[in-house]
Amino acid sequence: MTNTKYQVSANGGINFGKIYKVFGTKRHTIEGFAQGAVYLKGKQSDAQLGHYNKLINKGKFYLSNVRTTSKYLPLPFYITKGIFTFNNDQLQFTNFNAKYGHSNLKFNGYVQNIVNFLTQDKGVLKGQFQLQAPYLNVNEWMMPVNNKLKSNTSTKETIKGVVILPKNLDLNFDASVDRILFDDLNIKCLQGKTKLKNGEITIANGSCLVIDSPVIFAGNTILVLKLPKPKLTTEYTNQEILHDIITVNLNLK
Repeated sequence: MTNTKYQVSANGGINFGKIYKVFGTKRHTIEGFAQGAVYLKGKQSDAQLGHYNKLINKGKFYLSNVRTTSKYLPLPFYITKGIFTFNNDQLQFTNFNAKYGHSNLKFNGYVQNIVNFLTQDKGVLKGQFQLQAPYLNVNEWMMPVNNKLKSNTSTKETIKGVVILPKNLDLNFDASVDRILFDDLNIKCLQGKTKLKNGEITIANGSCLVIDSPVIFAGNTILVLKLPKPKLTTEYTNQEILHDIITVNLNLK
C-alpha cells in the first residue's frame, strides 16, 4: 500500500489540475486557476485517518472560472468567482457564485474532511452553507436511467432520469430559492433549513408555493429522490413515475 508524501508550495497563479493529481480519483475532476497562496505538507495516511494535527494545509484563493465534474452529475459545475481559505482539512467558501446548467447559485459556508472524501470511497464530506438561487432546474441534475420494460412486443423505453444523492455527504443548507423546476412541476419561494445526509434530503420548518398554493413543512420532511420499482408495462408514463416519486418517497416524521 502506498503512503504518498506531499509538499506543495505556491504563490501567485495556481493550477488546480496539478494539485488535484496528488489527491485525485476518477470520481471527480477539477480544472482551473486561482490567484493566492497555498502551502500543503503531510502524508496521505494521516489525512485519511483524521490525524489533522500532523498536517500543514493552509492558504487563500481568489477563484474565477473553475470547472469541476463528478460521477454523480451529468453536467460540469462551474465556479465563476469566489474566495476560499484553507484551514487544514476545512475549506471556507466566501461570496461564491456558481453555475450548473441553467441554474445560478450563490453560497457561503464551509466543508471539512475534504481529503478523506476525495481519496476514500467511504469518506464523508461535512459542511454548512447559506444558499441563494433565483432559479434551480432539478431536471438538469438527473442522471439518465435506461430500463427495459417488458411487454408482448418487447418494447424498450427510457425513463428520463433520477437525481443521485451520494450517501457520503453530510451537508446543511439555509436555502432560499425563488423558483424550482422539477419535471413539469414549478415550485416557487422555497425557504427553509435543508439537510443532505445518507442519500436523503430533509427540509425542516420550511415553506414554498406549489401551483401558487402555500405548502408548509412542519417538523422534518424527508425527500428521497429515486425511482420506485417500475411497473413492467409500456403504459407506465412519465406522469405516473412523477406521481409515484411524490407519493412513495415523500414521508413526514
